[in-house]
Formats: sequence, C-alpha cells, structure tokens
Amino acid sequence: MIIDGADYIIPPSENNAIFIMTNFVQTDQTRSKCAESKQVKSSICTNDSDCLNKPFTPDMNGRWTGQCLLLPEKDVVNETTNITKTTTGFCEYAGRPFVFRLQKLTKKVLYT
Repeated sequence: MIIDGADYIIPPSENNAIFIMTNFVQTDQTRSKCAESKQVKSSICTNDSDCLNKPFTPDMNGRWTGQCLLLPEKDVVNETTNITKTTTGFCEYAGRPFVFRLQKLTKKVLYT
C-alpha cells in the first residue's frame, strides 16, 4: 500500500524530523457524488435552484454540487419523498474498516 501526503493530514510539529505513522484506518470510501446527510437541515431541497450559492457551513459533509437528489425512502410522517442536496467528496461505505497498527507488528517481531 502506498500512501502520500494527500491521504493523511498531520500538522507538522517539529523541523528536520521524520514522521512514522503508527496507526492507520483504511475504509472503502471513494471520492464521488453522494447524498448529503438528512441530519443537515439546510440540505433539504425541492429543486436544483435551492442548492445554488449556499454558503459553507461546518455541518456540511462535502462541497454541494448544485443538484438535488431524490432519495428512495419515504418520510412516514409527511408522506413525502426525501430530497437532499448532492455533495462531492468521500462517500461512506458501510463495510468494516481495516485497521493497521504498527505496535502489534513490532511486538510480534521483537518478542518472537
């Protein structure tokens, strides 16, 4: 596995030093277009014009594309179909992440 600076963000804390990543969580997220979370109240829309020129808010999960997305599930209370904004970013995948821990590897190498 090859990882570069775009794959992890760690602010530099010292000069002329080497950083060794000792913990890494790999997920099956992909960069694409996906539905914004229904918990983001400002993401509810009825047409594409509702999605244009909206300011960035901290609860957004990506950059809004300006398109509404019709979600398949129905709102039981209002009997309406959910419509949310489309974002571009890393979309969630429900799979189990792979966790790499250098500490476990070094213990096996040093003490076996």
